Amino acid sequence: MGSGKRQYMSAIFAHNEEQLAAARESHAQKVSEKKGRVSTVVEKATDFYEAEAYHQKWLLQRKANWFRALELQDARDMIESPAACRLNAYVAQAIDTQTMVGHVQKWGEGEGVSDEVRQNVLRRIKLED
Repeated sequence: MGSGKRQYMSAIFAHNEEQLAAARESHAQKVSEKKGRVSTVVEKATDFYEAEAYHQKWLLQRKANWFRALELQDARDMIESPAACRLNAYVAQAIDTQTMVGHVQKWGEGEGVSDEVRQNVLRRIKLED
């Protein structure tokens, strides 16, 4: 965890024994691949307190053009949007361009994303690359 604080940490929180076993297996594989250099912890989920809106999707919020491309109405939209979650991962470079384009092409009304928004995001990806 680096600084020793738990305010900002990389963690996997499991809600049942099946999730816990899967998370531990995945974690062990990453530790092996990274030669022990993994700061993520695996823990059973307990009480959860949602962070203030300005902490949510922080990297995405800092990229105003990306954030606007999703046409989110308010903080709740941002927190609950699967599209915002994936786009935040892309902005954080946790997923590559090809993977992100694949996600965007599959977006639809079910994810709260209109055709226009999907096209806006695809245009923005092309501009950034």
